[in-house]
Amino acid sequence: MGLVRTAQNLAASLIWYSGLGRLLHNNMSPRFTVLMYHRIAKDKESIEYFPDVYGGTSKTFDAQMRFLAEHCNLISFDELDDILSGKKSAPKHAVLVTFDDGYKDNHDVAYPILKKYKIPCTFALSTGFVGHKRLMWWDQLSYVLGKTTKDSIKVEATEIELKDHKRALRKITKYMKTLTEKKKRPFLESLSNELGVVLPEERVSMTWDEVRNLHGITLSAHTVNHPIMTKIPLAEAKKEAMDSVRKIERETGNRVTIFTYPNGKKADMSSDLDAYLHHKGIRFILTTLYRENDYRISAPFIINRKGVNIQHNLSMFRLQALGVDTFLQGYIKRFL
Repeated sequence: MGLVRTAQNLAASLIWYSGLGRLLHNNMSPRFTVLMYHRIAKDKESIEYFPDVYGGTSKTFDAQMRFLAEHCNLISFDELDDILSGKKSAPKHAVLVTFDDGYKDNHDVAYPILKKYKIPCTFALSTGFVGHKRLMWWDQLSYVLGKTTKDSIKVEATEIELKDHKRALRKITKYMKTLTEKKKRPFLESLSNELGVVLPEERVSMTWDEVRNLHGITLSAHTVNHPIMTKIPLAEAKKEAMDSVRKIERETGNRVTIFTYPNGKKADMSSDLDAYLHHKGIRFILTTLYRENDYRISAPFIINRKGVNIQHNLSMFRLQALGVDTFLQGYIKRFL
């Protein structure tokens, strides 16, 4: 764990157990938090492929959901729609829980815990992966770097040392996010050939039967192939979005009114696509912009979300859920 994460966890514990966290929360203006997960591991030993996408183990996730159930106003996106439309009053600080990509452990590990604490939740599905032996590119990259016996590799003009797996993974991941979608697969194939590792193909996503078994879970479209939408033509982005909407609706019989951007940073979003999706009946567009949400927004509702990281402790999670962690992180970065 890095210096910043260690400092964040220590400061979060001091703020929480001193009572300052609750004091800050009680004096905040009404806002709502949307938490974002990707994967939950059964235990630390079962973590596979890309480690940074894990929000916790079953034990830590259970503690997180117990805290939410006991201390927060948990709502669904349908309830949020009523609040934003003026049909219901806004609670002091509502929390929504989301999962991206449709990993199998969402069904096997997270879903039973969500049911246990009656947590409303939204699962965003990249439909081209559901039920198929197909890995996201970052999982393939992690596998290749973890299996190679080579000590280094040159990416563009930069020599990257491979002994530190996490650092190499993050550097190459950052580079791959700059590539157009058509260049990602050839780059991975070239990389795997140079490192002497065959690209893996395995099903780590849910099946459609498992998706249909998610009673009480709201589903969001998350494209078919998980491209960064601004790195493909607008017409292709529209098709990626709406094909995933229609596939989920056909497979489940439920209407889809939420779209979740892949990667989801400001540079990955398109106002033209937002307007198109709104015209097609999408009410909520989910991003990965790390901040709180104001109730005073208009449709289409662009929603910020806070990613939950397995390296953060429970105190840090509590501050995330209550909306005071952004103050903490800004304070820590000022001195480190």
